[in-house]
Amino acid sequence: MYLNDSHEFIPSVLERHAVRYDDVPMLHFLDDWGGVCSSLSYSRMHHEARRLALEYEKRNLRQKAVVIIGETTGDFVVAFLACLYSGAIAVPAAPPRRINSESFRRLQCILDSVSAELVIVGEQHKTLVSEVRNYTKANEFDIRTVKQLLNGSTGGFANRTCLKDAAFIQFSSGTTGDPKGVVISHGALLSNLEIIQKTFRLSSDSKLVGWLPMFHDMGLVGNLLSMLYVGGVSYMMSPNIFMQKPLLWLQSITQYKANTSGGPNFAYDLCVEKITDNEQEQLDLESWKTAFNGAEVVRPSTIQSFSDKFFKNGFDKKSFLPCYGMAEATLLVSGSHLDSIDISSAVQQCPNTQFKIHSSGPVCDGWIVKVVDPDHDIPLKDGDIGEIWISGESLFSDYWGISDKSHLRELASEKGKLFYRTGDYGKIENKQLFITGRKKEMIIIRGRNIFPHDIEGAVCELHSAFVKNGAAAVSVGNQCENLVIVQELERFEIKRLDFRDLENRIYSFVSSYFSIAPAFIGLVVKGKLPRTTSGKIKRIQLAKLLEDGSFSVLNKYSRRDLKLKAELGNAIVVPRDRKSLAKYIIDKMHQELKLPGGTLSVDTPLFQVGIDSSAAAGLTASFGKELGVSLEPTLLLEVETIEDLVIRLMGDTDIKIGV
Repeated sequence: MYLNDSHEFIPSVLERHAVRYDDVPMLHFLDDWGGVCSSLSYSRMHHEARRLALEYEKRNLRQKAVVIIGETTGDFVVAFLACLYSGAIAVPAAPPRRINSESFRRLQCILDSVSAELVIVGEQHKTLVSEVRNYTKANEFDIRTVKQLLNGSTGGFANRTCLKDAAFIQFSSGTTGDPKGVVISHGALLSNLEIIQKTFRLSSDSKLVGWLPMFHDMGLVGNLLSMLYVGGVSYMMSPNIFMQKPLLWLQSITQYKANTSGGPNFAYDLCVEKITDNEQEQLDLESWKTAFNGAEVVRPSTIQSFSDKFFKNGFDKKSFLPCYGMAEATLLVSGSHLDSIDISSAVQQCPNTQFKIHSSGPVCDGWIVKVVDPDHDIPLKDGDIGEIWISGESLFSDYWGISDKSHLRELASEKGKLFYRTGDYGKIENKQLFITGRKKEMIIIRGRNIFPHDIEGAVCELHSAFVKNGAAAVSVGNQCENLVIVQELERFEIKRLDFRDLENRIYSFVSSYFSIAPAFIGLVVKGKLPRTTSGKIKRIQLAKLLEDGSFSVLNKYSRRDLKLKAELGNAIVVPRDRKSLAKYIIDKMHQELKLPGGTLSVDTPLFQVGIDSSAAAGLTASFGKELGVSLEPTLLLEVETIEDLVIRLMGDTDIKIGV
């Protein structure tokens, strides 16, 4: 789509809807029980946005930042729209939770970055935001509520904006470092809203239930603005309520006959895990025709398990719309309903592992996407994995306040076009885009490249107490050569769990399937892993917390100083001759198998002990972890005596114990 300055901008679109629908409520806000607690008509949105835009104009805020701090409320919507009307630059931000919390420091970073003159808050956040001001360099900004600003405003204002003018700044989620301000122009916004409308099959008949926060790109563009653009009806609930009551999401879809809704993998997994059979009986999901799944690598198991569980409630698997996007693309880059693609080719084996990845759909019209060898800036052929580069009208203008343009490149095959290096890795095959992971989060150990998602998706399935989407795999140490795995545990299961057994399960599995021995395994309560507002794990932040010793865990083994362990190597103090190694193995087997003292000697046939495959795998995992080597889980089943095992360990030139 080619845009020019005569194109209909958001204010004109909203005015048209205001004329058509007048005072009919179209944007609804749900309370903690799913009932409508307040609503806005297009007419009211339009008139209040115009009045507030006049206040922005009086403050001379054209192309200056207006920070809007809030949650899912009508005031947030009006404050944002007023920026689009007046030419001010909206900066959506999450409210701080408490002093010196992560959200407090993030807001501090945003305020310093954009040098805001006006900060709009909800009444309940005024005190804490005032406290943030004391910690910022730009501490002269004015703090106001929408009500305060509208009280002194009469008339209306709508300044004619240009496509190249900045519409808003979306600060990235910070999964791979400090958040950066992504500047989205009016042209990029309009272009992507057209793409979303076509891909999501939106129209004025669309009804959406949304729970993603409005300060997040998927909640702001994918939920709020996309529905305002087509003139649809929206029902918005708090993300906190969704996390506490995932059932309420599906109940709202049922109650309001919504045909559009979605979120990341974890949202669907949470429903599968938490909604009981009795609760499920009350659901009718037949109206749900667009179930978008994005914001992280799409997992085939998520799509299948949700479809299987809610099939009897009228949910059709073909309603799923796997998609891919990012703040730098305004939002959407690829996606399609499963009824429009060959499902048999949508799931493929992940290279070098037994695990599968799901297509994120074909590239949307309006985008040029290339998979590139990043070391040589050469496009790769279909099926090859490389870095994903994108170019199109929806691409962001710049990072706010950053002059470095290294994220933009040209390709010899595409003269005159600038491509954004996404930092994501993947491939294009059968005209579908497959995402394998983030370059910055890739684990590189002994020359092998492993995407965290591959390990995480498998680990969290190893035990019923493991939180789904609650595993994190990172590399730490001076050379990032140490694999660390942290797994969240369901709180109600913790008292009955044997942490050492869980460690051994993880260690044995990862060592076997990925041929890498984890240097460190941490078990934590659910909710402990650092995450973005959309639920993505902040792996780089986690690695830093682990290395500086500020990340506490439940299991005693993992309480060792990781930083020191990473510097010294994977191994603990271990026996270095055959006699001491044999004694160590005998003592360890007596302890782990709870055998009477004296049962074992170096020449005792191991089959007499009755070691099955499960016990063998557990013992081997324990040996490997404490000796600092990678061992096959079946090793104990391949030797006849402990003496044979000692010979294998000490005599195999490929195994260097304690090195």
